Amino acid sequence: NNPLVELRLDPDFGRAICAALMDSQGNMPSLQLPRTPEQVSFWQAKAASTPFPQAWEELSESTSHFETIRNALAWYARDSSSVNAGGPLNICILGASARYEYSVGIRGAQQLTEKLAEILEAAAPGRAAEFVLCGRDVPADAVNQELRSRNGNVLTRHCVGYLHDLPIDEKRLSGALFIALHSGLGLE
Repeated sequence: NNPLVELRLDPDFGRAICAALMDSQGNMPSLQLPRTPEQVSFWQAKAASTPFPQAWEELSESTSHFETIRNALAWYARDSSSVNAGGPLNICILGASARYEYSVGIRGAQQLTEKLAEILEAAAPGRAAEFVLCGRDVPADAVNQELRSRNGNVLTRHCVGYLHDLPIDEKRLSGALFIALHSGLGLE
């Protein structure tokens, strides 16, 4: 129950873990976790109030990752000891996926930036944030882009690769919020 978690980026360790997990063709293992009865009940209850109550799986797929981001941001913004009151929140989303974050109801990285600005405003009204989105399947047209939301509160950077592969200054990530989606790896 220790609320303080420290993460030290060690590129050599990250590369060694990836190398140990890869098969001879360079593929990483995939992991599937079974649904729990609680998850099914939650999403069925959410879908019951929509015009398509049987579409609970689709509702879960299209919204759960954004709900995870919103809830994590709200928690992070409330914890004043871990947040730079004068500067933007620093958030690193590990495992950003072309299938989910970049595509469900969204067209492209700029629309994702606008969606993150909407989530940020709901979770931490009036705050600014810088997001680094990385994963092995970030869309090619988003790679190395820096995009700002229309309201100016959100800046996004999009990178292919794992966290230990990114050319990001460790000091910039000190005190950052790390959100690992899809086991932090992304999906193909």
